[in-house]
Amino acid sequence: MLNKFAFEAKFQAWSAMEKMKYHERLHEVDNKLSQWPLVLLVPMQDLPKGILLGEGSYGRVHETNWLGETYAMKTPRYGCMEVFKQEIAALASLHHPHIMCLVCCAEEEMECLYIMERMDKSLSGILEDRKLSQMSLIQQVDLMLQIAEGMKYLHSMDLVHRDLKPGNILVKCDKPGTESSILAPEPFWIAKICNFGNTKAKMGSVFNTQQTINIGTTMFMAPELYALELGEEEPEIFHLKKTDVYSFGLLCLAVLIGEPTPIPYTELIALKTFKDGVRKGKRPKLPPNCPDQLSSLIQQCWDGNPDKRPDFHHICTTLRYMKGLQLLTGMIISPPHHVHSNESSVSGDRCHPYHNSPT
Repeated sequence: MLNKFAFEAKFQAWSAMEKMKYHERLHEVDNKLSQWPLVLLVPMQDLPKGILLGEGSYGRVHETNWLGETYAMKTPRYGCMEVFKQEIAALASLHHPHIMCLVCCAEEEMECLYIMERMDKSLSGILEDRKLSQMSLIQQVDLMLQIAEGMKYLHSMDLVHRDLKPGNILVKCDKPGTESSILAPEPFWIAKICNFGNTKAKMGSVFNTQQTINIGTTMFMAPELYALELGEEEPEIFHLKKTDVYSFGLLCLAVLIGEPTPIPYTELIALKTFKDGVRKGKRPKLPPNCPDQLSSLIQQCWDGNPDKRPDFHHICTTLRYMKGLQLLTGMIISPPHHVHSNESSVSGDRCHPYHNSPT
């Protein structure tokens, strides 16, 4: 861990060219893991495969035990080794309380795996469980803040996630506080961002579209990426960090309404119609009990113009203010001057139908 902290301090002092060369070296996926910096290798036989915890497009996660502790172990699906090693490369240099930590790796011939902290469930799983999805507003804001802090750190390392959604957030329930605790008896959810197989380096404020950025789940995808996904004429540049901000806005809505998918799959059957609507400014309705300042922040995040979306530093400042104010007063009132809010909030029921976002 000390090596990672020392690396991060050095990384921040590098020039953009030095950062780009470092990311390019890490993403040479044919290299052996033993040649990568900051990767701890252990013998594969020391990591027994336990029960299946989950699986996705690129890999499966099993429980394992190492040095007397329980961890989660991820292995790639057949044909997904390149994406899998991209994920290891992204995780190798990252250390943050709200980003999944790479503990160690194992590699033998054509096999490869890595282990990480054992969490309880994905955020999707929590939201699918009706009993667990009934969070208070302060729990919801705190969860959003944790994810935003992780994304702020990721962007500070000149990396973009490109697939931010509830399924790529892992959560663990901390024990409820004592009766004297401010939050008692509510549980405290610890959130960590995971699944970095789509992560790419992002130098400066723009990124060339030739480097395959049309990755992500459609309902969470920023509208400026549709041109790439549909094979239409490509614009010259993209604000990749702002596409993560767009996805974060929809993720916040999922937390607010207690649904893993803020847009029903029935809306995606006519995919072209759906995308045309999003391009024209159609967005899901926010719940009527959403505070004005939070409503304003979410609308800024999913603005159709990337230049109008805030960065994660601004998002964290806003959410931290809301959380602190609610802890002190039990309610969210007008934010300080550096937090912008619309004069009117978005109203609507808990349903998914779209409304046209203000321009």
